[in-house]
Amino acid sequence: TSFKIYMEYLLSILFATTIVLIYQKRAYFEPRILPLMIAALGATIIAELAFTFYIDVYGLSNLIGHLFKIISFALIYLALVETGIRRPLEILYRDLAESEEKFRGLFQTMKEGFALHEIVKDDDGNAVDYRILEVNPAFEEILSIPAESAINTTVRELYGTEEPPFLDQFATIADGGEPITFEEYIPQLKRHFRISVFSEKKGRFATIFTEITRIIEDQKALSLANKKLNLLTSLTRHDIFNNITAAEGYLYLIDTTDMPPDTVRYINGLREQIKAIQRKNEFSRDYQNMGMQAPTWQSLEKNIEEYLADHTDTGDITIEHNLTGYEI
Repeated sequence: TSFKIYMEYLLSILFATTIVLIYQKRAYFEPRILPLMIAALGATIIAELAFTFYIDVYGLSNLIGHLFKIISFALIYLALVETGIRRPLEILYRDLAESEEKFRGLFQTMKEGFALHEIVKDDDGNAVDYRILEVNPAFEEILSIPAESAINTTVRELYGTEEPPFLDQFATIADGGEPITFEEYIPQLKRHFRISVFSEKKGRFATIFTEITRIIEDQKALSLANKKLNLLTSLTRHDIFNNITAAEGYLYLIDTTDMPPDTVRYINGLREQIKAIQRKNEFSRDYQNMGMQAPTWQSLEKNIEEYLADHTDTGDITIEHNLTGYEI
């Protein structure tokens, strides 16, 4: 009928429009899918046009139309079913293999030592030890312990200790506790370490550690050097203060009664310069003390009240503040 023929033309136009739209969005398709989709739509258009010619269900145009329908369905199967279902599984497993290879490479090359442990419990369910399950090459290098000697060995056996280090902390984390990072000196190894601990499965925990013995020693050496420098500065400043005191004493003994005005002015200027030197000497003392101790929280209210009490004569002026509870 005329209606059926016009509907075939309309469908063909819609399929052709779809081809154009798919081509415009070709960047979103895999290279293998795009030609299959366009070919499937092209075969459908041919099939629809063939259906506009037949007048007999056993005619050639009807046969051609159905053959191209079969071709179109086969192409859709290849594009959507095979590529969309089977190949994604292949891609998934390939991606998993690539991810495993990538993280295995990171595990093997990372500079920090890594060890995976499981908690060992007694019959009452109390943690008594922990066993090493896996280590990376950095573990062997930092601790000088071969992997074959460490894996499947308890810490008591490995280090020969009566009490495994940090057993309570590690057992808590393995039981679902929050990850922690801390620095500690290990007497058995006679070295300092920074250790991060987390649990990836109940009953297990992992440690990532790096040796910081050199850093700790450098910090101690720097602290000692600072103490020596501060001692030298303190002695020098004390000597300067003594010289200033002596100079002020000599100036005090000078009788300026009968001196010319210019000489008096010069002597007064000298007094001012000596006072300036004294102020700078006092400032160097305050500056030296800065950084000698770790910063601590300071009460604004307390500091201001003490300052006003020591340095300011307010007379009839009342000073109010609203700093209770504030610290810097």
